[in-house]
Amino acid sequence: VAAGLLVTWLTLGMLIGGAEAYFHFVYAASDTPMQWTLAGKNWIARFMRFNSLGYRDYDWTAADLEDKTIVFAVGDSFTEGWGIEDPADRFPDRLQSMLGEEYAVINLGKGGSSTLHQTQAVMDYPLAKPDIILWQYLLNDIDVAAISNGYTWDSPIPMQRPALVEESYLANFIYWRIFRQGMFNSPQGI
Repeated sequence: VAAGLLVTWLTLGMLIGGAEAYFHFVYAASDTPMQWTLAGKNWIARFMRFNSLGYRDYDWTAADLEDKTIVFAVGDSFTEGWGIEDPADRFPDRLQSMLGEEYAVINLGKGGSSTLHQTQAVMDYPLAKPDIILWQYLLNDIDVAAISNGYTWDSPIPMQRPALVEESYLANFIYWRIFRQGMFNSPQGI
């Protein structure tokens, strides 16, 4: 009996340890609820590189922008390229390749930003003023307007999570897979 229990505990320990190692060192998912998960943080660490202004874009200089038609691609995580490993596959980069060297498509996408933040980003951009603004807007961008009008989400993101969830990649994965089932319900039953 003792030998059987020892084998069982060793097997369970190896399985859990192997799963923990997999979720810590191998698994990096952009399909998770983004930065709230350890898998999302893994994905950010592996694939997101930011320029000196904090955007996931080329580090433009004033000289790069001389005599070019300036296009600002403005938006949130969709414009920034959440879930896209190679920045060349994002729509602003594809637009740049289609337009050619006479244009400079500047990516001002920032995950989690609202229209207010995006407007400020356009006004504060230090290197050039846009000739064209391409503003990406998705349905979840209504969040800030909804909140300012008194609507709240039925299932807010829990700020207090069990310590194990914050320390174990396996526990974090399981927690967010269960919790996310109720996330992003429509506000107040609308």
